[in-house]
Formats: sequence, structure tokens, C-alpha cells
Amino acid sequence: MSEQRGKRYLTTEEFARRLQEAGIRCTERTVQNWIKAGKVKAIRPGRRHLYIPIEELDRILRSDQQTLRLAPV
Repeated sequence: MSEQRGKRYLTTEEFARRLQEAGIRCTERTVQNWIKAGKVKAIRPGRRHLYIPIEELDRILRSDQQTLRLAPV
């Protein structure tokens, strides 16, 4: 887990793994697609890495897990 400016962030790999642990079938590529579509907030401090605030994980886990129809944030 990454720490930036006092907030907790997850990489796309960590984010996907946490969703899998919660019983949601998800891959790192799915997470990247959600970010690109504006369904998950993320920051890109450089050219290669994406970091997702831990709050986004909580938001998804509270959402409709049957369909995972995530509204744009």
C-alpha cells in the first residue's frame, strides 16, 4: 500500500486483489478500465503508475455487488 500526503492509496493490482478477497471477480485490467471510464477515481503521479484512494474500495464494497454497475464518480 502506498502513502501519499497522508492518504492511503492502493495500486491497481492491490485494488483488484482486495476485491477478489471480498468475493468479487475482478482483474487488474478491469480496474484499469474502470479508471479509464471514470468509474473509479485514481491519481497518476508519473507516467506509469496509478494509485487509487482506499475510500474507492470502500465505496465499491458498499455498492451493488451483484451487478457492479458503478456510476461515474
